[in-house]
Amino acid sequence: MILTGALLRLLAAALKTLTASYSSDTVYTLSFVGMIVHLWGCDYSYANGMTKVLPPTTTTSSPPQQESKFSKPSLRRKREPFLGGTMSLNAAFFSTTLLVSRLN
Repeated sequence: MILTGALLRLLAAALKTLTASYSSDTVYTLSFVGMIVHLWGCDYSYANGMTKVLPPTTTTSSPPQQESKFSKPSLRRKREPFLGGTMSLNAAFFSTTLLVSRLN
C-alpha cells in the first residue's frame, strides 16, 4: 500500500491533467461515492480469515482413539470461498487516483 501511495504521488502531475476539467467538488463527491462502494462491496469475512467449522470426520483407515474427558474433539475448519471484490478494489483505486490528482 505504501508503494502504491508513493507511485501515485510521483504520478500526481500526470494525473492532474486527467481531472483538470472537473471541479474539486465533483472529484471529492466521486471519491466519496467510490469509497462507499468499496466499503459496501468488500468481503470482510474473507479478509478477516473467518472460517466455517465442519463436523469431525471419521475415517476407517485409522483405529478409533479413546478420548479422555479433557480432550477436545478434532474439528475441521474450512475457509469460506472468496465472493469477489473486484468492484470493491477498483472503486478504492478509482477514489485514490481521483484524490491524488488533486495533490499539490
